[in-house]
Amino acid sequence: MLISIIINYTIGFAINRFLSNGEATHAKAILVIGIIVNLAILIYYKYAGFLISSVIFPTVGEVDLLVLFSDVILPLGISFYTFQSISYIIDVYRDPDNVQKNLPNCALYISFFPQLVAGPIVRYKEIRLALSEREHSIKNISSGVELFIIGLFKKIVVANTISKIAGEVFDGEVSGIGALASWLALLCYSLQIYYDFSGYTDMARGLARMFGFELPVNFKLPYSAKSVQEFWRKWHITLSNWFRDYLYIPLGGNRVSMFKSVRNLWVVFLLCGLWHGASLNFVIWGAIHGMLLSLERGRFSDFLKSTPTLFQRSYLLFVVMISWVFFRTEDLEASKIYLVELFSFNLRPLDVEVTQYLDFRFIAILVLAIVFAVFDLRNIILTVASKFSLSIKSYWITITPRICLYVFMMLSCMAQLAIDKHNPFIYFRF
Repeated sequence: MLISIIINYTIGFAINRFLSNGEATHAKAILVIGIIVNLAILIYYKYAGFLISSVIFPTVGEVDLLVLFSDVILPLGISFYTFQSISYIIDVYRDPDNVQKNLPNCALYISFFPQLVAGPIVRYKEIRLALSEREHSIKNISSGVELFIIGLFKKIVVANTISKIAGEVFDGEVSGIGALASWLALLCYSLQIYYDFSGYTDMARGLARMFGFELPVNFKLPYSAKSVQEFWRKWHITLSNWFRDYLYIPLGGNRVSMFKSVRNLWVVFLLCGLWHGASLNFVIWGAIHGMLLSLERGRFSDFLKSTPTLFQRSYLLFVVMISWVFFRTEDLEASKIYLVELFSFNLRPLDVEVTQYLDFRFIAILVLAIVFAVFDLRNIILTVASKFSLSIKSYWITITPRICLYVFMMLSCMAQLAIDKHNPFIYFRF
């Protein structure tokens, strides 16, 4: 990371200097070199083994090169800070005034720890001013604490709890488990990855707000979407925006022919899948979303809009959940076996390994997780609370339940951590 900081600080400074002297060609050359260097570092640490085993020598058993890269340690958060570094030098090229001449501030932007592991991806122009001029207030600190507690509750109480069945099924012997267990585990994983990911994002945004930074929203109830296009406007928003602004639009976006527009979508989502991990499963996951988005660019979109809302949401949930199979399983063979179980007529009862978790607490959390994934209950509570007048009496009537709620959520997280050691970290694959 230190090397990346120094490289991108130097490149940004050089681009600014060339543009200031009217040497746009040299500035563009430096930009291209900077992008190549950033991607080369990412490819070396994250994709070298995958490329050698799956692309360069896919049929060779033992390859000396593969052994050479097998012990490479993946730096923490490299996917996120590489994209942020690239956005920095591109933003400087597009507007030289964006250059950061203060090395510590540049280092702060690239290495900002709250969002280093799980996002959101923050573009330089979004926090450029805050790097040198931040506002600290009781209001920001209190709202940051609230957001952090919400994220912690999502991760510790909700995601960790429902992940037990997902882990038990996906990590066990899948063949023969039956349709009931496979669909239940897939539902749990679909909720787990949402609450885990959005929980980390909320914690990052909460911590950043306490420090005087306002990070972008990354999730807006994606499972309430009625199409895959809408889903990607609500899921991992900062990643989809990054690919849109730095890859899709430069390739021509949707301003070109239908064929080229679809090609651009496929390029973006194949790379989006590969960004998540060095595996063919992630590439296929990206290809599925690219294919669905391509279909929704055509007449299928008109058909979808003509159907009832229930059908649209059912379609979205179905295709997204099926795509999660490739995201969660280790390889293509495991994905194939799992899909067979999903669509089999094997309605065997749930094994004891699964039913051991189906107590009242688990079912209650699962039901609430489904509801919260579709309805923004926090905003509903705040909207109802805002109906009260701003008198002192009604203020305390409004604020006291909120304080009690956040205290309860924090105590629940502490209790969960104390009694349960199950705390999966799903981002090690990314």
